[in-house]
Amino acid sequence: MKVESTTANLQEANKLLEKFSELERRQIKQECYNRRNNIKFFGIKDSDKESLEDTEQTLRNFLTKEMKIRQEDVDNIQFERVHRIPFPRPIIAKVSFYQDKEFIKSHTKDIRKGSKYGVADDFPREVDEIRKDLQPVLKKARSEQKTAFFNVEKLLINGFLYHGPETKRFQFTVVSWIAVFLQFHKVIVMAEPFQVLLLFLPGQESVPTDCFRSDSLYVLFV
Repeated sequence: MKVESTTANLQEANKLLEKFSELERRQIKQECYNRRNNIKFFGIKDSDKESLEDTEQTLRNFLTKEMKIRQEDVDNIQFERVHRIPFPRPIIAKVSFYQDKEFIKSHTKDIRKGSKYGVADDFPREVDEIRKDLQPVLKKARSEQKTAFFNVEKLLINGFLYHGPETKRFQFTVVSWIAVFLQFHKVIVMAEPFQVLLLFLPGQESVPTDCFRSDSLYVLFV
């Protein structure tokens, strides 16, 4: 009876963990949508005394000189905000209209090859890491004359979603949710029923993220 009860608790906890994971995926998806009109620019020189107005003008100059966009088209682009973020100090710009973002990206081919400049979408860290790991697959597919591109964190090759071995670990972490429960419970994390991996106690400050790469996790709140 005790074993059956423990198994039921583990199964219920696993369902709860899946719900938390789904909530986090939705949160990341929402953040991607919120950043939909953002675009990042790398390699543009800055100065310590650069104001927000200076940054926007620097970006507009970059669009005309390095991306070869006509001045009148650059003048028509409406930016809601242009600012830099910490090292390596790229510029993040939010355009008022998504069409302007796509227009700017269409000119990335005009940046001279071998330059230090780069242009990219602005995604959350989790999505950037997934795309970074899949980048070699994307390049290989294109070298084989296949149509390959990213749709946020998903890689599509010739119209099919890529499900290679690299994607097995692409599950957004739920460590933050477990950390919340640590305030109230003693938590046992298992990879399979009755195989204890970790024992977390209330008040523990950090949770080692490397322990959450299993496809099937069970959490028992004691």
